[in-house]
Amino acid sequence: MIRWPRRAAEEGGLPTLRTILARGHFRLVVLAVLLAAVSLTVGGAMLLRSYAQLNLQLAAKTLSYAVEPAVYFGDTEAVHEAIRSVDARETIQRIEVSGKADGLLVAWEPEAGRQDNAFEMWVSRLVWPSAVEMPIHGQSGDVIGKIKVFGSAHGLLSYSMMGVVVGLCCLGLTVLATRMLARKLEEEVVQPLVHVAEVAAAVRNEREFGRRIAPSSIAEVDRFSSDFNGLLAELEWWHKSFVSENQALAHMADHDTLTGLGNRALFERELGRAIERADATKQAFALLYIDIDHFKLINDTCGHAGGDRVLKEVASRLLAALRARDQAFRLGGDEFAVLVDAWGSEASPDHIRGRLLDAMAEPVALDEDEEIRILVSVGIASYPRDARDAQALVRCADQHMYTSKRRRNLRVI
Repeated sequence: MIRWPRRAAEEGGLPTLRTILARGHFRLVVLAVLLAAVSLTVGGAMLLRSYAQLNLQLAAKTLSYAVEPAVYFGDTEAVHEAIRSVDARETIQRIEVSGKADGLLVAWEPEAGRQDNAFEMWVSRLVWPSAVEMPIHGQSGDVIGKIKVFGSAHGLLSYSMMGVVVGLCCLGLTVLATRMLARKLEEEVVQPLVHVAEVAAAVRNEREFGRRIAPSSIAEVDRFSSDFNGLLAELEWWHKSFVSENQALAHMADHDTLTGLGNRALFERELGRAIERADATKQAFALLYIDIDHFKLINDTCGHAGGDRVLKEVASRLLAALRARDQAFRLGGDEFAVLVDAWGSEASPDHIRGRLLDAMAEPVALDEDEEIRILVSVGIASYPRDARDAQALVRCADQHMYTSKRRRNLRVI
């Protein structure tokens, strides 16, 4: 307990001005430190919780695409492998993958050394009373299962505990500085702490994680500023790591892991945007539907490694043959799609198809002694000439692609 010095005045033993200022400033300093510590800790925890919630949603979305084939065939080992590929375990307590017909297929939890204790599980249920659910769609669009992702409060509790410890240390340092420098409380202690509260409010409200506390001429307050800056730096690191992880998960959810091209989900969204743009600008665009001829034979002859090498090479050549504003996607298997933006006479869809076919003319080297020639069939559909909605446009391009494939096969015969 702190005992403030009492100096009796000559008249009536009244307290001195120093004693009154010391008491008043002490209360103000303690209040400022508590407000700063509580606001930063609560604000930071709320921010981390929001990023963790987004992380859970992105993880569920990514897994819904990753486990679709495994759920379709009931392959629990493949489901486990897909879950292990998603590096977001710090915020995940449990993952459940269920098939529509088979019920619960896999219930994944972290290994024994990383499982939450009873208190952490209680806090997790309080923060996330319900799991994040995501349906698993099959190739035909039907729901074939669902994924439940249960959040873990381990990271939030670690941050909160660190905030409490640092706050208590800072509070002790501030009490010490107040007792030693009572005459300079107003300009040496209170003002720096008011600045701390301002920085904490800026971090919480404006997300200004780069703000820092200026050094002080008082050793204790300077140590407090240093610890507080350390807490801000830790929060900034947490923020950047969550943003980076969410960006990586978002990229995985929208892109094919083998070729790096956009996947079917991204293709459907971009096709819808292209239609909206075309309707607004009255400019046509084209859809090229591409299929590798005899790809099953390539897989059977060269193995899946050779087939993967062919798929990656086709994707690379697609990108090289397109303009910067055109977009390429892998829809699955050996099917690709290209959205050709508004064109001029020098870059019509037929011209771009010719460039694609020329790009595929060179053989693909599988190893030092083996290479293979690949042929692709390309179907073109133009919006709005050939179709007025996305599904009809895809069907039209697909039909033209199969027509091109049949004509080539007839010429070969």
